[in-house]
Amino acid sequence: MATLESAFQDLRFALRSLRRSPAFACAAVTTLALGIGANTAVFSLINATLFEPLPYPEPARIVQLWFTTPDGAGLMFSIPEFNLLTEQDDVFEESAAYDFGGPGVNIVGAGEPEQVKAIHVSRGYFRLFGAPLAAGRTFTAGEDRPGGARVAVISDALWMRRFNRDPSSLGRAISLGNEPYVVIGVLAPEFRPDPPADLWLPLQADPNSVSHAHYLRVAARLRKGTGIDQANARLKLAVEEFRRRFPLFNPDAGFQARPLRETRAGDLRAPLLVLFVTVALVLSIACSNVANLLLARGAARRREISVRAAVGASRRRLVRQLLAESLLLAVAGGAFGLALGQLCIRTLAAWNPGALPGAAPGTAVSLDWRVLAFTGAASLCAVVVFGLAPALENSRTDLVSAMKQGGARTGTGGRAARIRSILVATQVALAVLLVIGAGLMIRTFAALRQTDPGIDPQRILTFEISLRGTRFQDTAAVARLVEDAADRIRRLPAVIAAASSWTLPVELAFNSTFIVEGRPLDAGLVHGTALMRPVSPDYFSVFRIPLLAGRAFTSRDTAAMPGVAIVSQAMAGRF
Repeated sequence: MATLESAFQDLRFALRSLRRSPAFACAAVTTLALGIGANTAVFSLINATLFEPLPYPEPARIVQLWFTTPDGAGLMFSIPEFNLLTEQDDVFEESAAYDFGGPGVNIVGAGEPEQVKAIHVSRGYFRLFGAPLAAGRTFTAGEDRPGGARVAVISDALWMRRFNRDPSSLGRAISLGNEPYVVIGVLAPEFRPDPPADLWLPLQADPNSVSHAHYLRVAARLRKGTGIDQANARLKLAVEEFRRRFPLFNPDAGFQARPLRETRAGDLRAPLLVLFVTVALVLSIACSNVANLLLARGAARRREISVRAAVGASRRRLVRQLLAESLLLAVAGGAFGLALGQLCIRTLAAWNPGALPGAAPGTAVSLDWRVLAFTGAASLCAVVVFGLAPALENSRTDLVSAMKQGGARTGTGGRAARIRSILVATQVALAVLLVIGAGLMIRTFAALRQTDPGIDPQRILTFEISLRGTRFQDTAAVARLVEDAADRIRRLPAVIAAASSWTLPVELAFNSTFIVEGRPLDAGLVHGTALMRPVSPDYFSVFRIPLLAGRAFTSRDTAAMPGVAIVSQAMAGRF
């Protein structure tokens, strides 16, 4: 009890001492708050991206499946590949496929027309991610088969906007792309899907499909007791089985399971850690600044400290007293830093939610015990870093020299000067590291800006369209619509050229195998793989992509004519 009472006395005295020096206290607290706030903000992102559990039941058992090749890995699968993966029920308790829905669908009925985000999902999607229902049900096995009923599950937000959460809206038909769909269920508001969506439609994958178009993501839940390594060993056997069914399948391709958390983090892990190291250096500089302030303050209080030592205060008690002041500064700096860090995160999230990795669907940047523990640990470390050395130095007493006018020029003052010199040198070194790192980042950014992407994006406008309904199930109907739209755009006064494509030049394209006619196959069934992008004749003129040899596409290159292709310089050189 005596020790506890003594500690409270130190804290009360420290508080009174800081009150007598408001300018010093404000400067120290502000400096620490900025450093701790930056660290708290970055750690909040790291926590949301790498540590916070995903909002699904038993998320550690959910894996994302990857399509791998020697050139890398991707997330897209074809329907036949998904059908094969659903057969691996010895390692997967549940599997599901889902697409990205394109730019959206137009919903008509029950209010003004609205474009909403809709994705196609297999029946197991809702069970896999544990999607809670606010009303109704999800798809049945019959509704998820080809030719099944047109049904839809909607989000709670859409239910509120279109139906004011009216329970009688279940069973009501809505028009999506001029096709009627019946609303059969509503997902609870706490469900955070990835990709985000307002509406879910049955995938209705054909079990006999032979289409190898890759446009589906596949996720699965491991059976209890099954590890990632065991699942990947089973997937190697599945790849061999797929090659037997489809001999032209890429011989170098494979399937791989990875934790869903790892997939969600993506390429953000390394940049976040680099950013964290950067703000940690900033906090170190802030602590050095506060330590210098404490040393300077200690020089001004030397007579006071000497008097206290003269009346019986031990050096241990003096050090504890000075550390109490540092503790109060650190607590105040940590509290303001925590508030500042969260304010920065929320401001950025409100301004641009997509800029925050943790604000992506499935995770949220929030204040939890990890963030609080980190901020507390950072504050305590700050006490040790900036408080201990000044406390030890300022607690040294020389009664004779302290009472003299020139006491500051004694050996004690010399030691303080040396410590200040070390702190200044530390600050300079850390600042140089930051400047070098910033210079390298700026140089890298400038180099990326100067990299020639092979296209000229100036004065190019793009837009997406979504085609649904029986009217566009025929390829010729889609071609007529696209060409008619391009003709109308070309007639606009400000338009020089217009073209259409499945994807833009900087986006992903189809991965396809090919055979060079007249060339023997040394090994395997194909000569290689290449990214394929269907485009209209004016595509190269719109993006000003130079043609090195041969000719561009023309309007005569239709489906009725012999197939033609334009290859890249890299592919021509390799093959």
